[in-house]
Amino acid sequence: MFEVLIILIITSVSCSILSPILVLRKMSMAADALSHSVLLGIVIAFALVRNLESIWLLIGASLFGVFTMWSVEELSHRRLVSRDEALAIVFPVFFSIAVLIVTKFFRNTHLDVDIVLMGNPLFAPFIRCFGLPRAMVEMLLMTMINLLFITTQYQALKISTFDPEFAELAGIRTKPLYYFFMMLISMTCVSAFNHVGSILVISFFTVPGAFACMFTKKLSHAVCLSALIGVINSCLGYLFGMLWNVSISGMCSFIGMIVILIGIYVHESGILFKKHHLFADKESK
Repeated sequence: MFEVLIILIITSVSCSILSPILVLRKMSMAADALSHSVLLGIVIAFALVRNLESIWLLIGASLFGVFTMWSVEELSHRRLVSRDEALAIVFPVFFSIAVLIVTKFFRNTHLDVDIVLMGNPLFAPFIRCFGLPRAMVEMLLMTMINLLFITTQYQALKISTFDPEFAELAGIRTKPLYYFFMMLISMTCVSAFNHVGSILVISFFTVPGAFACMFTKKLSHAVCLSALIGVINSCLGYLFGMLWNVSISGMCSFIGMIVILIGIYVHESGILFKKHHLFADKESK
């Protein structure tokens, strides 16, 4: 059972170190869209190779994640719909096509849509690789790739996130950087949702970054704080999930909501400080 906790922690770190960039770019819903739409890439790749262990499933999902965001950009650039509306149009279509294909042609395979959505971390340690759970190896590799990307492209990410126009003038190739970032999101989604489910993946991609950006304006600090919040979510979700015999993924997501509510309450412009200032004003009168 200890391995389940380690898998959750590594998964949370892999997702949460990218979370502040998603939040600052106002692209949190993109993680939701990608976590669903990449299923079509997996299904198409599986239809070609007929092997659930093939690396082509990850490649297909990553490429389809890039295609999803390209489709969103093309729709939003027409100025007939906003980016959020384009996301709401594209990802339900791709996800529903994937579900239709799975239920029609691959009903007897292990491409289980319910597991993709909800996940079950308790099953993750049963599949081994190099003497370790395969989920642990995959997510550790993705964490290293994501960390390498952030550390090597930190300045470019920071400038393009806070001032895209200046980034273009400074010679930063923002479009390749953007699509490579989206490909990493897709790869992380695919690696994670088979073990913890897409609902928890979305939570790990949004909650830690949203909380971190409430309390710091420096990107490096936000990334570190986001990773810490992800680890706390994982530990508390695992603890209460096992204690109350409920879904660990669901409990981790619920803890994430509690963390955000706490952040809103204790933030300097939040409910607690407003009450304090109101009380102080009454006392002064």
